[in-house]
Amino acid sequence: MNPDDEILEWDDVKEAAAEMFHVWVDGGELTFAEECWQHFTDAGLTKRTSILQEAETRLRLLSLAWVYLDFCLMKWDEGETDIYREIEALAEHLHLDDLSLGVLGGRVDNDDYASAEEPDGLREQLLRTMVRHQRTEIYNCLLAAYAGVDDLYLRLSRTPENTDESCYEDGAWSPSNQNLRALLFVEQGFQY
Repeated sequence: MNPDDEILEWDDVKEAAAEMFHVWVDGGELTFAEECWQHFTDAGLTKRTSILQEAETRLRLLSLAWVYLDFCLMKWDEGETDIYREIEALAEHLHLDDLSLGVLGGRVDNDDYASAEEPDGLREQLLRTMVRHQRTEIYNCLLAAYAGVDDLYLRLSRTPENTDESCYEDGAWSPSNQNLRALLFVEQGFQY
């Protein structure tokens, strides 16, 4: 990354992150989000040299939250399903303007926009499209940062601070339906 590039620091998004990452009482997911933000910064994904680039960078936090909430549902059946599916509520604290969101959404080929009947429905569809679109980029960044699928899966699994880490030592863990669902989610690039 060019040292002259202006970046969106963790402190700039920390408040929004606290509103999006709140599955566990201990707050381990917020520590994970901050760690991921540093990986994004290292990979040049937190630049804000223009209004559009800043909006795209802020959307990465939303995309990361969505990925994390999907993982929690698959692995532990945790997370407020109805609330987290309200993508506009999650995005509320990012302060995204509609024009930037529209321009960014226009760059992504998606026929779903045509089905929106109201402006709110269009905004929701744009947010969902951008989150889906950014999953691959986030996955590739975190896969490199954690040196592979196994370590990425284990790091995600350790986000609840009360997790008994002995079950994850040396890459071992007890197979279960939910472990396998969560592992497949990670193996398939955060796609389901």
